[in-house]
Amino acid sequence: MPASSRRSLLLGAGGLSLARPALAQAFPARPIRIIVPATPGGQSDIGARALAELLREETGQPVVVENRTGAGGQVGLETTLRAPKDGYTLGMFGDSAVLINPLLQRHLAYSPGDMLLLTPLYTGTFVVAVNNSFPARNMADFSAEVRRRGGLSYGAFGVTSAPRILAEMICMATGLSLEPVPYRGETEAVTDLIAGSVPAFVGTTVAVREQHRAGALRVLGVSQADRVAALGDVPTFAEQGLPSVQYRWFHGLTLQSGVPTPIVEFYAGILPKLIRSERFRIMIGPDVTPAPMTPDDFAGFVQQGRDRVAAIIRERGIPIN
Repeated sequence: MPASSRRSLLLGAGGLSLARPALAQAFPARPIRIIVPATPGGQSDIGARALAELLREETGQPVVVENRTGAGGQVGLETTLRAPKDGYTLGMFGDSAVLINPLLQRHLAYSPGDMLLLTPLYTGTFVVAVNNSFPARNMADFSAEVRRRGGLSYGAFGVTSAPRILAEMICMATGLSLEPVPYRGETEAVTDLIAGSVPAFVGTTVAVREQHRAGALRVLGVSQADRVAALGDVPTFAEQGLPSVQYRWFHGLTLQSGVPTPIVEFYAGILPKLIRSERFRIMIGPDVTPAPMTPDDFAGFVQQGRDRVAAIIRERGIPIN
């Protein structure tokens, strides 16, 4: 993608050049907060608290994590984007917030145009898992059984979410018919999977890793190019003849469009170092991979992902809500 296109996605960048360099020298002079659009204990909360600890040590300023839940993450992001444009409020967000929601939801509580994308913190992978009674131990078995049944329902977080897009990619590659059963969270979906209320699940590795190891369910495949260390016995979709079924989700960090350039440069300089550190890698756990980028590269990455998702939505005829 041309550099000019990437730059255009660093939303609001045109208005940043008016700031004075002196701002960067005084920043930060008071506590910073990180808004997390999810409940405590989840992967985004873990990542935000790990970053907050390292950022506090690096800057000498308190860094407070605030959990603002609701509307599938929209409340937290809206809170971030309505904050003053002074660099003291950072917001976590998931890939659905910038890749999927703007394409499938008519009425968002936030505008992607108000975001100034800083960096991903890490990326992760999705899985397809089945109840132990489901007669499949790999994706070939899974496809055969779904065809025999004439279709299958699966549990997943939300409706207009990344797991839905992955399921549609599987349908495109195999000709299967898969119907989502939306849940408010992955814990509930996995609980129903184990109980047999739904036969299959599409979601993150962290939601099923320990249950798979304990034999409470079976994970059939992972959506990244290489095997996942935390699920080393599970082959990738590509290994099973589905090379087009690849999707890595991410959690990223944003400021508000219009934040002064020196403050953006401060974060662009400090965040990659913290995210690449061994301490951060250990704190975020084995299910995700640190993936820092520059703001320009991140913007280009998001645009490429959005274009890909848009093509899937068009081909599969996914309705706009």
